[in-house]
Amino acid sequence: MKKILIALALTFFANIAAAEHPLMERFDLNSNGLVTAVELEQAGCSIKSSLFKAADKNSDGTLTKKELLKAKSYIATKKRCPKVTA
Repeated sequence: MKKILIALALTFFANIAAAEHPLMERFDLNSNGLVTAVELEQAGCSIKSSLFKAADKNSDGTLTKKELLKAKSYIATKKRCPKVTA
C-alpha cells in the first residue's frame, strides 16, 4: 500500500512540473519550450533588444521558461505586451 501511495504522489508531482506556465503558453508559439524575440513580437509585444538580451541569461537567443519567469516584470508587462483579443 505504501508503494502505491508513493507512486501516486510521484505521478501527481510529475504532472504538475510538466504543466505549462500561462506565459509560455502565450509566447511560445511553436511549442518548443523556448521563446524568441520573434515570437514575442508575433504575440503582440514591443520589446527592446536590450531588454531581451538582459532576460537571456545564457545568451543563446532564446528564453527558457525559467528566464521568462524571472524577467516577466520587465518583459511581459501590459504596456509592452498588451493582450490581443481575437
